[in-house]
Amino acid sequence: MKSNHSGLDWGVVFKPKSYVSVNRPVITGMTKQKDMDVIRIVLNKMFAVLKGQRNPNALFDIYHMWEEFI
Repeated sequence: MKSNHSGLDWGVVFKPKSYVSVNRPVITGMTKQKDMDVIRIVLNKMFAVLKGQRNPNALFDIYHMWEEFI
């Protein structure tokens, strides 16, 4: 995502402490969304695959969905 869109950058969210992605690397610079926790997204997809929900295009679909937030 970051390599295809020049306005995005890596960052770390420090506040608020109750935020789900606090102290985690996220992609910042989106207009419609505050940030994107890529690690959490991929981890959730991995758990879906382990549960038997196999979709070979899942990450590709997520990529295009998140592109709308740039």
